[in-house]
Formats: sequence, structure tokens, C-alpha cells
Amino acid sequence: MRELEQRYGKFLGVVLLLALLLALPAPVSAQSGGVTIPENARAKGYGSGWECDRGYRVVGKECLAAQIPENAFSTNSTFGNGWECSWGYQLNKKACEAIKVPANAYLNSFGDKWKCHRGYRLVAEQCVVVVLPESAHLDFSGNDWECNRPFRKQRDKCAPPR
Repeated sequence: MRELEQRYGKFLGVVLLLALLLALPAPVSAQSGGVTIPENARAKGYGSGWECDRGYRVVGKECLAAQIPENAFSTNSTFGNGWECSWGYQLNKKACEAIKVPANAYLNSFGDKWKCHRGYRLVAEQCVVVVLPESAHLDFSGNDWECNRPFRKQRDKCAPPR
């Protein structure tokens, strides 16, 4: 009985090993498959065909140098512009222009927009100081105010409880 269990265990091990080997993907070779690869391109690392080298974009059946404007960087993307504006610059037509940050403001962490400093609020594309009425404090955002407890906000003042 013990010998039969050992044979069955070996048989099961071989079957599992074969199943695992059959489940693994077959190696893929990067061949051009008779396709002419243009200048500034290379055969794809998978499948068939070719792709442009970094800094080049597909235009018809060629790879032409990407036209990256000043204050931008290549994304090596096959869609869109293939480039993005650098931190602190924004897209305007096909160029990257500096973001104008008003007084009492800063660029956000992505560098693509500005926000008012704490204690200031946005009014007509400017950052103006938040005026606190009596019995008020800045709210969690830092760009508005709320009344201290138990006072309640009524227009631009804090009213005592009834």
C-alpha cells in the first residue's frame, strides 16, 4: 500500500510539472517579419512591426523627430503631442508659457495651476485677504471663515445663539 502511494505521488508530481510547463507563455522573438524598418525606429520587442525611437513620432511610414517646444519635455507617447509642458508652464496653442502667479499665491504640487495662500481667497483672478469678523476663524481650507461655537454665520458676521 505504501509503495502504491509513493508511485501515485510521483505520478501526480510529474502531471503537475507538465501542466505548469504547458501554462507558461512561449518565448516571442522580435523579428521584423519582412517589414522594412524606417530610420530612427526598431523592431518591437513583442509581436510584429516596429516602433519609433525615443524622441521620434510616427508620421505615415516614417519616424520623424518630435517637435518639442521650449519649456517642455518628451513623454515618448504615441498619442497626443508626445510632450508635456514643464513644471510652472502651461499649454497655450502649441507652446508652453509660464504660469503667472499673482501675489499671495503659489503653484500647486503638479506645477500646472496656482492657489491662494492660507488666509487669502480667490477674487477676480487675484488673492485677497480673508477678513475675519469678530468671533470667527479660518476654516479648514484656509480660504474662507467660519464662526466660533456657539455663534452662527449670518451674511458677513457671526451672530450669537438665540
